Amino acid sequence: MQETKASGTAYLISASLAVSGRDPLLSQIVPSQTVALSEWVIEDTLPNGRLLLWASEAGGPGFVRIVERIVLPGIQAHYIVRKRL
Repeated sequence: MQETKASGTAYLISASLAVSGRDPLLSQIVPSQTVALSEWVIEDTLPNGRLLLWASEAGGPGFVRIVERIVLPGIQAHYIVRKRL
């Protein structure tokens, strides 16, 4: 990890929380402040962050859910619960 740059894992978790805030099911367990902060981090510090958020919005949470089921089922909920604890 570099002192002046967030880690890839930090960006992954932020993106996951931002996208989860747009999901009808997961948004019920993600605090709105967490979603807003995560979106801000992605938009303002990650190259092409706005494009990432736009793509998740355009593809819809259904697309993210399908990819999650294929790659690692339940990981979005895991991230949310872990961050809340």
